[in-house]
Amino acid sequence: MGAQNLLKQRLSTPDQFIVTLEYTVPDVADEKCIDEVLAIAELAGADDRVAAMALTDRVPSLTTHDTVDMACKARDKSGKVPLVHISGKNRDINNFREQIQRLIDNGLENALILTGDKARSDLADPTVLCPNGFLDAVQGVDFARRIYPDIFICAAVSSFKYSRAAQMMQYMKMQKKIDHGANAIFNQVGLDMRKVHELKMFAQANAITTPLVHALYWPTAMLAKLAIEDELPGVVATSEMHDFLKSLGNDPDKGKGRRMKILALQIALCRAWGLSGIHLGGLKTPATLKAILDLSDEVYHEAGSPDQLWQQWQELWKTPEGKPVSTAPAKSFYYFRDDGKGLNSKTPTPQPTASGATIRYKFMHWVHTTFFENSIEEGGLMWKACTWADRHPWVAKTMYVFERTCKYPLAKCQGCGSCSLPETAYICTESNCAKHLPDGPCGGSKVNDDECEVRPGIQCAWVKVHRQAEMAGTLPDVTKSFVPTKYNGLKKTCSWISMATKRDHRSQPEPKTG
Repeated sequence: MGAQNLLKQRLSTPDQFIVTLEYTVPDVADEKCIDEVLAIAELAGADDRVAAMALTDRVPSLTTHDTVDMACKARDKSGKVPLVHISGKNRDINNFREQIQRLIDNGLENALILTGDKARSDLADPTVLCPNGFLDAVQGVDFARRIYPDIFICAAVSSFKYSRAAQMMQYMKMQKKIDHGANAIFNQVGLDMRKVHELKMFAQANAITTPLVHALYWPTAMLAKLAIEDELPGVVATSEMHDFLKSLGNDPDKGKGRRMKILALQIALCRAWGLSGIHLGGLKTPATLKAILDLSDEVYHEAGSPDQLWQQWQELWKTPEGKPVSTAPAKSFYYFRDDGKGLNSKTPTPQPTASGATIRYKFMHWVHTTFFENSIEEGGLMWKACTWADRHPWVAKTMYVFERTCKYPLAKCQGCGSCSLPETAYICTESNCAKHLPDGPCGGSKVNDDECEVRPGIQCAWVKVHRQAEMAGTLPDVTKSFVPTKYNGLKKTCSWISMATKRDHRSQPEPKTG
């Protein structure tokens, strides 16, 4: 009898609540991991609350144990089809296709498709350790859905962004993932439960019915410390949170009981608010995992209402002096106004009106509409010029040099040969985004000034996109846009010629390999 795909079954059924147990696959130098995987898989198989074990991909390094091999061991031990992460880190579309095909060949039809965190390195620019760059998660979801229609695709979002631009771009990218085939959405790890509530409220307000699963992690002072030091991309912590979690170590049991209560209340709140499940990580001891799930059941059934659970959560996060511990940075953005109880009302926070496009934006938009929107189509003046140039290599090379000369001062053009500036509010993601993501941000931007995860001191490219599009009143166009994978063979060629001759990303029926 084959393994059951409870994850797909339950997330495809309304009013189900699932649990997945995440195991962080270590570097190949770690030889103890097989026993750890089998122990957690045994619990996953024995506990009906657990729909699947989940295995990460390329988290600590690019040389981790093979995730697919680990997943096969977990499947055979648990009797349940695992959730296999696929990181876009150091993957092009060819490698991504191979990994998806390996899942299908091994009967592992559940995939959590992620962009991936920055490569860990002591070098100034860690992106050099990813010669294949990063495959955008929206591109990955789109490709997997069209090539392998039966696969159950999960994708990620972070509701833990605390500026309006960063948060709205996360929700925009979540919608793109759903539109291109994601079956479920997994939220980032976070202890600000108002932000978890916000995600559910946002989904309801925007008629999003896709299942939402919140990620949890064993709450320690070290977790908060690493988050504060930006060592855990996308995870947010405050100094008050760190001090509180550190103080738990003074308890007779070193804080284990209260840490379990934190996780149990988070699980219970997710159930009460109508989320579809939780994704529990950071623990390798089956007994502790089972105890947390048991405690969460007890807490959930004993509470008379979501309000009572929320009151318990607020009481839990107080110092011995009775002072509330802040789980969010100062001056934080929330999509909804406060309901007076520390959660979200149904009233959205007022949005600013469009203040008018910048001169740079207006100029680039004028150039696009004048020379490319219609004239580049067959029979147009630009089409005639570009197709003629394509037949004369020296002219084509000259046009490439001319294009770079014109566009570099305006957008720092990198000569990708498949220009997507109109889709990204004329912000070049090839130059502004360290991961070159053309369909939305990764989840790792830092809280301070919306900094890029990879490049300290540089603002996230997609925060720039949001602000420029919002000023111009074209944010809905950015939200609807989709840029498939670009063909690397077009680099250092004229994108105008590529557009006219139907070789760029706009003309590909499916991502073109290269």
